[in-house]
Amino acid sequence: MSQLKYQTAEADAAMKVSSLGSTSLDLKEYESIPKELVDYFFRLQVQIEKGHDQSGVSVRKSAMDYREYARRIWSELIVSEGSFTPDDPVFQEFERDLIGGLHSIDQSSTVYTDLRENLPRIIEVLYPLVQKTVLWSTGDVESTGYQVVKIARSGVIEDVRRTLPGLLGDETAEEAFRKKTDYMVADNKMDALRKYLQKKVESGKTSIKLAVVEDSRGTLDKVKALVAEIFGESGEVISVWATYSREGRSEFVKQYGSERSFESATDEEIRTMAGDKCVPVKSFSAIVDDPELLKSLEGSELFIDFDGVVSDNIAMRKEQSRVKMAALVKAVEEKKELHGDDVEKYLLERLRSLH
Repeated sequence: MSQLKYQTAEADAAMKVSSLGSTSLDLKEYESIPKELVDYFFRLQVQIEKGHDQSGVSVRKSAMDYREYARRIWSELIVSEGSFTPDDPVFQEFERDLIGGLHSIDQSSTVYTDLRENLPRIIEVLYPLVQKTVLWSTGDVESTGYQVVKIARSGVIEDVRRTLPGLLGDETAEEAFRKKTDYMVADNKMDALRKYLQKKVESGKTSIKLAVVEDSRGTLDKVKALVAEIFGESGEVISVWATYSREGRSEFVKQYGSERSFESATDEEIRTMAGDKCVPVKSFSAIVDDPELLKSLEGSELFIDFDGVVSDNIAMRKEQSRVKMAALVKAVEEKKELHGDDVEKYLLERLRSLH
């Protein structure tokens, strides 16, 4: 990975958020947020990611866009759709608070402790084994650059750079970082992967071996289908499911009940839960503790998802919800001249009126 590639992306993201102006939110009051509102925040996020309106009709391209997200919250919870005006100064302040607040989250606190603590051992085992390691992620890149900033503020790229010299020496480390790591962060990572694979074919490549560490089994299936479409039987995919993610933990509760903790799960239970389409892991470091899995990864291009694999998406959602609630309450106070419990009551009434 050239420094220029991710540093240019970070600089571009910084310019996008700075264009909104400065912001400051007091998040202390928002440790406890009504579940209805938290569910709404992330239901709306999924709708926008899919390009859907409130009724599920496709109205725009499939990509996260926090400017659109701000507009939808404003129209659905603060004013009526017909009375929305983008030059409303209170809306502009809300948009600035929301997007600036998200950019300001300390993402380093959401990186899984297991990954952080075991990073030297993980790098030592995986770097010589695979052809390349690719940080592969989807999110708001073009509109506000939030996904780029989220990854940058997690510190994982710099952690890798700082760790490599102690394992490989300075010169070898710099060469390894440049040649054996890559950065693929886009509004739609599947579209980015398609372009990447098509370029391989155009350059004369007739086969490929990918390994993908993902929190979403649906995405793992899509990768297999895409590789089969482009490379046919000459394409191989090793699918690794991060069951320690929000999706994996939710599936565990479905199958084994809420009275069981995910940490109590046996290897056999996790394998049964995963089925035979993927290799499940209970932590990232478990990858380097599995000799059979390591053998299958040899010579592959290793694609590693960020949300849910590197960063705890449960912890991240909590931090994002605090920012969204703080920005929303401030906007309602200014636009509707409500305060205290009346703000939450108003928001819940508006939310229930949407259904």
